[in-house]
Amino acid sequence: MIRRLLYRSFRLAYHLKRWVFGRFTRAGLLLLAGTVSSALYGLDTNRTVAYQAFALLFFLLALAVVSSRFFRGRFTALRTLPRFGTVGRPISYRLKIDNLSSKTEDGLLVIEDLEESLPTLEEFLATRAPGEDRRNRIDRAIGYHRWLWMLSKRRRAKSEESTLPSLPPGGRAELVLDILPSRRGSLSLNRLTIARPDPFGLYKSLTTVSARQSVLVLPRRYAVPPVQLPGVRKHQPGGVALASSVGESDEFVSLRDYRPGDPLRRIHWKSWAKTGRP
Repeated sequence: MIRRLLYRSFRLAYHLKRWVFGRFTRAGLLLLAGTVSSALYGLDTNRTVAYQAFALLFFLLALAVVSSRFFRGRFTALRTLPRFGTVGRPISYRLKIDNLSSKTEDGLLVIEDLEESLPTLEEFLATRAPGEDRRNRIDRAIGYHRWLWMLSKRRRAKSEESTLPSLPPGGRAELVLDILPSRRGSLSLNRLTIARPDPFGLYKSLTTVSARQSVLVLPRRYAVPPVQLPGVRKHQPGGVALASSVGESDEFVSLRDYRPGDPLRRIHWKSWAKTGRP
């Protein structure tokens, strides 16, 4: 029962964190932290005036949230993706966004909306994170480190916000985006999120654009050091003192068709004369 409650609290914290960081800008996060702090310190209005700061900050946040409700943009998006990507290396691609609304859209942000599958309760209880045996009893009982490790293993890619240029009515904008894959396989990019901060730059209104495309991610590549083979050629490498031709002396095995790049002295002229091809 306790582990089930912990699992649900982890899921709730994950969704809450994703919503907060997806909606608030950096200035908005700072203002939100100040609002919560002033609310806690201003509980006793007889000993502190922090409640006045809380009222001001809360009013600014409320105004930012209300003003974001007026964003009703309509867009279409198309990516120009490469055929392949590699784990651990950024994939650069071009993104075209068309403005379908009748007004100019300024100050927009775009980010890939990457879906992440959360572990189930059974998976959370049955899985053990690396090095879990070396952790203390409280960490093993709560399992938050295990939750974070499972999230990192399931994360397929990372993407950062990018700024869109001004979009006139019916206009199109093109920009180059990067996405960093962390797992091999088919990476599905189903939709984009276009955000516009409020006039105060605190809270972002979001709109989702459907754009279903995919790219194949190959396994991670590792650099191989150059192979240095000992030994050099001296005099007659074949070991035959009296060779019939200049250079190496090889043992005859069979004949094959000529391939571009073969040395002319290797051509068997008698067979060419008989078969009509080198």
